[in-house]
Amino acid sequence: MQPLRAHWTTIGSLALWLALSWLIVYAAGGANTIPPHVVFIPVFLAGWRLGVWAAVATAALGGIITGPLLPADVAGSVAQRSRIGRCGSDSSSVSARSSP
Repeated sequence: MQPLRAHWTTIGSLALWLALSWLIVYAAGGANTIPPHVVFIPVFLAGWRLGVWAAVATAALGGIITGPLLPADVAGSVAQRSRIGRCGSDSSSVSARSSP
């Protein structure tokens, strides 16, 4: 079992890795330019150092950071499209239907 100080040091380094992964993708031009897969590094580190639940929590934070908090195109200030609308039917075909 690691001492408590080692856990806080690991959590701090994970936060730094998450921020760095966001910054790398942002500096490269956004999520459309480079896939935000660099966020897997802190997820792997969390699982290795702190266990499965820490990896799950880090992955959830990474999903938030590289999802709604990261633009698709930095130069054009274009936000990413919502993934929720793609889960069911195609929203464009629903809106294009004529009323009976």
